Amino acid sequence: MYTRDSFKFAVLPSNYLLIPEVERESYLLDIGPQDADCVTMFSGVWARMSLALIKFHEEEKTQAPGWTRWKHADWYAQRGVSDRQKFAAWVGSAVVGMLNVRANYPSAYDSEMKVLYIEHIASSPGDLDTAIWARRLKGVGSALMAYAILKSCEHGYDGRIGLHASDANAKAYYEHLTTKYNMFYDPPKINVPGTPQDSKATDRFYFESVPGAAREFLEGYRDA
Repeated sequence: MYTRDSFKFAVLPSNYLLIPEVERESYLLDIGPQDADCVTMFSGVWARMSLALIKFHEEEKTQAPGWTRWKHADWYAQRGVSDRQKFAAWVGSAVVGMLNVRANYPSAYDSEMKVLYIEHIASSPGDLDTAIWARRLKGVGSALMAYAILKSCEHGYDGRIGLHASDANAKAYYEHLTTKYNMFYDPPKINVPGTPQDSKATDRFYFESVPGAAREFLEGYRDA
């Protein structure tokens, strides 16, 4: 059965390898619909951390990560996108990740099938390694990916998810999931349309999950 109560989406502290196994403590993600408190976090802490990193790279005359330009709060309030399902992941009072998905997206590998399309997926800035800070938690992105697979199953798509890599780092991460878990069809495709709001999606690599491998990945989060 693929029901929300059957799974626990937990993450670890980033320095977990330095902690004796018997003393390691995981953090359970509370994943639910985005709300006004999320927007406050997006436009406050998240935006200020992104700006700080942008300023650092400007001083160093280097390129800031692409995600520093993302407009998480704007996506929440964007009008005319009624089919966007918006989720946030909390640990205590902190929003540590966000996920926007859209249902009924055509599969690029099987014309008779639909996938759950991941429009946006992100860990909080504080849970990403950067040039000026180390991440606090490990595994937020993977847990959100697993949650998207669960939502795909709930929609009747058998764990099929699709998404475009936002940049080279995202592409490398999805290729890692393919190598380790056979998660996505290989090789990824180009010239696959995205949402109406993303006219440049065809320029980026599109990844789509292999249903059986995706469901097996989700099983790693099942509450024993």
